[in-house]
Amino acid sequence: APLLLILAALKAIGLPAYAVFHLAFSAVFIGGFLAFQAFIREHTNDDRLTAFIVSLGYIFSPILFTNEYNIFLQSVWLIPLFPIWGLYLTRYVRTGELRWPVIGGLCSVVLSYGVSGIPWVLALALPIGLTVFIGWASRLLVIRMVVVKRILAFWLIVGLLQAFWLVPFILQLASATSFAAG
Repeated sequence: APLLLILAALKAIGLPAYAVFHLAFSAVFIGGFLAFQAFIREHTNDDRLTAFIVSLGYIFSPILFTNEYNIFLQSVWLIPLFPIWGLYLTRYVRTGELRWPVIGGLCSVVLSYGVSGIPWVLALALPIGLTVFIGWASRLLVIRMVVVKRILAFWLIVGLLQAFWLVPFILQLASATSFAAG
């Protein structure tokens, strides 16, 4: 995972292990706060005060403290990743510029260590995501096909940029097939 390579490189250049750990732990808070703030500002016409207050509520929410920060497993990296996805999905739907899903996909590659933790939090993320999408779509009154196509294109690009996780699985299947055939 690219994030782990970055942390290993920091340790390799002489940064003490405790400093690398504190940097990684802080990065979750800072990244989650900044990503959620940018996401909220995108939806509130750049209202900085509202974005600041709502982002504080996100980072210091009790469910994150009891489930994520307390244990600090790989799913903790989803805390900045979910608002990043929301931000770039929103920008792509609004503008149709291909750079937004590519940036969102590249962010998911960097934070890919957390992506493997999605099944742990999918029970929470799926209903929240669907609720937000339905609420947002109901504001449009009519869902235009352009919006649906852009949403599907965004997730397709993000998914394709995550496909490197499938390479070991495909290689294992290929070697099992050749072993069974030979």
